[in-house]
Amino acid sequence: MIAMYISRSKAALAKTVRIILFVIGGFGILLWGGCTLTQVSRENRITESNPNGDFDIAIFMTFFILTLLGVAMVATGIKNIRREKRVQFYNSIFEADNDGVVTAEELTAQTGLSVPKIIQELDQLITGGFLINCVLQRSPLAVTLTVRNEAAVQAMNAYAEHPVKCPACGGQVNLRTGQRVECPFCGGPIQG
Repeated sequence: MIAMYISRSKAALAKTVRIILFVIGGFGILLWGGCTLTQVSRENRITESNPNGDFDIAIFMTFFILTLLGVAMVATGIKNIRREKRVQFYNSIFEADNDGVVTAEELTAQTGLSVPKIIQELDQLITGGFLINCVLQRSPLAVTLTVRNEAAVQAMNAYAEHPVKCPACGGQVNLRTGQRVECPFCGGPIQG
C-alpha cells in the first residue's frame, strides 16, 4: 500500500542519515572510547613518550569529548527511528479516516496524547516535511487531509445519502443506496 501522507524523499533521506549516524557514532564510540580507556589505564605509567609518568589531560579530554560526540550521534539516530515510527503511525490514522478530517477527539483517542502534545508533534512532522497531503488546524485541533484513499472515499460514498425522486409524485427525499422508504408526501415506495 502507498503511504499517502509520508514524504518518500524525506523518509529516504532520514533513513540514510540514520545509517550514517549509527555507523560513524558507533565506530566513534568504539575507537575514541577505547582510546579514552587506554589513556586512563596509562596513568602514572612510565614510558618512552611519558618519561615522568604524567597523565596527559589534553589527550584524555580530546578522546573523551570525541566519545561523547559518538554517543550523541547514536542517540540522534535512535531519536530519528522514533520520529519515523510516529510518522508511520500518523499515516495509518490518516489513511483509515473516511471523512477527510481527523478531529482532536479521534487523535487523542488513537494516540493517547494530550492536545498540546499532538499539536507539537504534528507541527514538527508537517513543517519538517515528513507528513504531506495534510494541513494542521490548531484551534480547534483537526487535521484536514488533502488527498484521500480512493477505497475509503468509495466506501463512504456508498453510505452517503443522495437525493431521490418519488416515482409516484416527484417529491424528493435523501436516501442511502439500497435504502427503501415510504414517500413522506404521497406514501408510495421509494428505493435509494
